[in-house]
Amino acid sequence: MIKNILILAVLVFIGYLIYNAVKDDLAQRQDKLKATGEEQVSESIMRTRQTQVQTLLQNIYSRERSFFGKNGYYTTNPDSLQSFDRSKLEGNKYYEVEITEASNYHFIAVARGNIDNDDFIDEWQIDEEGHLKQISNDINNH
Repeated sequence: MIKNILILAVLVFIGYLIYNAVKDDLAQRQDKLKATGEEQVSESIMRTRQTQVQTLLQNIYSRERSFFGKNGYYTTNPDSLQSFDRSKLEGNKYYEVEITEASNYHFIAVARGNIDNDDFIDEWQIDEEGHLKQISNDINNH
């Protein structure tokens, strides 16, 4: 009986030590985040940001196709795209979006951004065929 009580007491003590270690580590991480101004971003928020940039790239694709239909070539200038709101490029908080290549036959628009305040970049691209491709996934490097 005394042996069982001693074992229980040891287990309680070990649990107490583990609890305090985890609590202290969590407090240190929270202090570090506050000190650096970083925020923890949930995976669902990051996926929403990815969906938003995919929509923006698909919008560029649609406008480029219309421009091509009228002019016979693609453009790197977003201001030349009919009904394209340039503020969507400049106002995008998480991604830098640009049309990196354009010619008589093809274009590529690229979006790069850090969607979760770490050292990794999320990168997407779309081409004249509408192929939306993820080059690097910031979520997987989370």
